[in-house]
Amino acid sequence: MKANKNILILLLTVSFGIVAQNRTGIAVYISKLITNISEIRVENQGFKIMCDDLLSVYAKKPKELKFIKCERIKVGQTIVRATYKVAGKKSKAIENFLVKTYGMGKLEWTCCGWDNGGKYGVFEHSKFKKINRDCSALISMYASAEVQDKSEQSKVRLETDRNKIDFFTVIVELVIV
Repeated sequence: MKANKNILILLLTVSFGIVAQNRTGIAVYISKLITNISEIRVENQGFKIMCDDLLSVYAKKPKELKFIKCERIKVGQTIVRATYKVAGKKSKAIENFLVKTYGMGKLEWTCCGWDNGGKYGVFEHSKFKKINRDCSALISMYASAEVQDKSEQSKVRLETDRNKIDFFTVIVELVIV
C-alpha cells in the first residue's frame, strides 16, 4: 500500500508540474488525471465491484423496484451508479421501504416533482471496504411531475398526485467519501 501511495504522490507531482508549465487544456488534463487516480485506487486494491443490480447483489431490493441499468462513472467519487424505476402507484411502498431499511429521507414535493430532500439512504457491504475503507452506497429517489396535458398535447402541466405519475426513479451510487 505504501508503494501505491508513493506512486500516486509522484504522479501528482509530475502531472501538476506539467500543468503549471502548459496552461492550455488544464481542465481536460486534470479530468483525465482524476480518472487515472480513481482507476489506480480501485484496481490496486485487487477487487472490482460488478456493475450490476447493486441492491440485489449487495443489499435488499423490493420486487416492485425494476432494475434499469448500471454504469461505471469515470470521474469523481462515484464508482458505479445503478438506476431503478417503480410505478407511481407503488412509489409510496418503495419510499417507505427505503426510509425504513436505509434511512433515506421521506419524499417531499418541491417545485416540479418529488425528491428525498438531499437526505440519502446508506448501506455498506464488506466487499466495498476492499475497494476503500470509506466506500459505501447512497440511495436517492425522485420523480418529475411534469406530464403532457391529455386535452392539449403541446401543453405540460404538473401532476401532484403521485399515483398518477408514470414512474419514480431510484438511484444507488457506490461512492468513496
